[in-house]
Amino acid sequence: MKNIVLKLRDNSGSGDAVTLYLSQWRWRAYPFGLIPGARICAMFVAKYLSRNNFYTYFQATALTSIEVLSVPQTVTVNPV
Repeated sequence: MKNIVLKLRDNSGSGDAVTLYLSQWRWRAYPFGLIPGARICAMFVAKYLSRNNFYTYFQATALTSIEVLSVPQTVTVNPV
């Protein structure tokens, strides 16, 4: 089973970050164009609050779709 974790950041100025878990992705292809720095639109996701009510995260559902709105002109890859 594929488990994909996306760390999303708000580029409108606040810089707030949120996590999107794509654990319902078993029979789906990896979203084409989903690379670091890409702007996306994720639709039909479930919103959850952590157990300690400290942060919000999102979980994919069977209906989740991801649209890549734009990709960065250059991508920097950090070697592991």
